[in-house]
Amino acid sequence: MQIVHVKEMRQAEERAMASGVSGTVLMERAGQGAAREIREALETVPLFRRRRLVALAGKGNNGGDAWVVARQFATWGWETRVCSLCPIDRLPEAARVHAMAAVEACVPYHVEELPETALEPGTVLIDGLLGIGVSGAPRGLCRQWMERAMAARLLVIAMDIPSGLNGDTGEGELVLPAWMTCTMGFPKTGLFEGRGPETVGRLRVIDLGMAPPDTSAGECYGLWDARLALPPRPADAHKNRCGHLLCLAGSGQYNGAAYLCAEAAMRCGAGLVTLAFPAAMARRDCLASLILAPLGKNDSKSFSSNMIEDMQGLFATRQALVFGPGIGRDVSREVLRAVAKSGLPQIWDADGLRLLAAHPEVWSEVPQPEQVVLTPHPGEMAALLAGFELDGGGSRVEQVLRLQSRLSCVVVLKGQGTLVAFGGRVCRNTSGTEALATAGTGDVLAGVIGALLAQGMAAAAAAALGVFLHGLAAERWPSNPRSLTADDLPLLFGDALNIVEYE
Repeated sequence: MQIVHVKEMRQAEERAMASGVSGTVLMERAGQGAAREIREALETVPLFRRRRLVALAGKGNNGGDAWVVARQFATWGWETRVCSLCPIDRLPEAARVHAMAAVEACVPYHVEELPETALEPGTVLIDGLLGIGVSGAPRGLCRQWMERAMAARLLVIAMDIPSGLNGDTGEGELVLPAWMTCTMGFPKTGLFEGRGPETVGRLRVIDLGMAPPDTSAGECYGLWDARLALPPRPADAHKNRCGHLLCLAGSGQYNGAAYLCAEAAMRCGAGLVTLAFPAAMARRDCLASLILAPLGKNDSKSFSSNMIEDMQGLFATRQALVFGPGIGRDVSREVLRAVAKSGLPQIWDADGLRLLAAHPEVWSEVPQPEQVVLTPHPGEMAALLAGFELDGGGSRVEQVLRLQSRLSCVVVLKGQGTLVAFGGRVCRNTSGTEALATAGTGDVLAGVIGALLAQGMAAAAAAALGVFLHGLAAERWPSNPRSLTADDLPLLFGDALNIVEYE
């Protein structure tokens, strides 16, 4: 999906209207699409935080979007009202039409007034105050409302862009942070730059049926991309046709990462998953469907060269492998070479990446680098750049492109707005929440991508879809984001897959 500048978005809107689609119709599509996304997202929010909806409507088209959302939620039976910065007769034509439709549908509203009762606990605020055309700091009544909304600490859902955020640069002196942003048509550059990542929250792109612009400021990956990418499951599928993933993971010191990785792969559709680990690794309760393959003698705590023959036997009957979660740093260079030479589509994660950075020469053993996915977090990324003698400076985008170009593989740079680089391109992920900031979620991600690789997806497609599913699963966590653990995450993939495959 293309990322656009404000000017390009305006041009796309103008072309749509020149083709016969009115501004009123575009606004209805925007508001209705946003309402559907908001209702779905709110399913995971405790009832005491979503008792009513109040739309803060500005003087422009963003305000019109908010009026549409309020009208739709009223038809669904919600207690709903609108607080408008200006009288209805001063709104632009399309916004005025939709405001009148909401009034006719008996949606209560206030003009130039934000009552204290509108900011009571349990209110969901729709932020339709300022749009992508904003320049400079918010002023007057709009600023007052933004400051009061921030102080109330309610759930805020932004229409198109959080109020006060510059649509191109992501700058903003005063920005109303959103729990969720429903951006219209195409995502804007400001959502990913400057203060964008800290204020956008969950990001949803609302399809307005417009042709994409001729030029692009980059790419991102959203729900529609995931729906196109997820391969259908044939009605006559069986386990041997759904891929067999090998996870080389764990050590005498670390066993949790290995099980998290393997169980996540099972939850994401791999027909079979073998977890191979040093024999001295402690066992724990796990899915009974996992195939456990201890390697070496009973005192073997790390992957070592005397396990290579057994590993090669496993390579012969598997479709993909994950290498690295929990393996520790005491792994021989020969093991790295064996993994690299296996010829299987593969993921290198966690300690595997640190070892690769320490032994970059083994990369020459990889026969098809385009079928290899590296999944570093920022610290591992720094180690890889240093190991391959690449410049470690610059932005995240510059770093990930630098490593991808050098190794000709797929690189997933984890973090907020995870980057997936392949073929000289970078794609920004749009799913996920702060709930993922906890130990072990990276091991889960490796298993998800591994499952997709084993099912026959190309490495770049598997990485982008896996990252999106991983973030979407976190969004489905029904409790406080601080309470999510990596152990909880695999059980959320059923919901995430349903959203992608069926809705």
